[in-house]
Amino acid sequence: MYEPGASLIIGKFLMTNTPHLNFDPALARALLFNEEDLVANQKGYLSPLQVTTLKRRLRFYIVIFIAFNMFMVLLWICVGTSKGIDSNKAFSIGLIFPLLVIAPVSWLLGGQLYRTRKDLKDQLVKSYRGQISKVIDSKSNNLIIIEDSPLNLSLQAYNAFQDHRKYAVYYVPNLKMIVSAEPLEPE
Repeated sequence: MYEPGASLIIGKFLMTNTPHLNFDPALARALLFNEEDLVANQKGYLSPLQVTTLKRRLRFYIVIFIAFNMFMVLLWICVGTSKGIDSNKAFSIGLIFPLLVIAPVSWLLGGQLYRTRKDLKDQLVKSYRGQISKVIDSKSNNLIIIEDSPLNLSLQAYNAFQDHRKYAVYYVPNLKMIVSAEPLEPE
């Protein structure tokens, strides 16, 4: 039996039986947050678990950024040497090629790195509050619209929200990534 004040592990999350007026377990599972995260987000900052998650995301972007650029340099060197270009010249071209041709992808990854680092440094959470509208756009993206701001969601998160219900949606401002949400009115 589940006793008041006891803990329950659901998926990856530790859920406590501490009453929280607006805590929605379906939203918590879909958006990967717990009650402690929600309380911290209500106060305008990230919880320690959310900081850890963002740090993992930052490490992922760094690895992808470095691996992508190294792969492109090596690919260019291999292509250059197989076409009869000497290795020194191919290496020089291989350093320039990613800067000129691959710059847009590097720019996007670099932007994600910058925004993630900024959110980690600030550790601030902002919120949208109001009635949501659920929309699937022409590209089959699952969107909720709150305060005239469209937010793209996974299908699981999209299905956890109820259309035309009032919510507080908490997000990190630079990534515009939702970190938690809560209904503002009873069902």
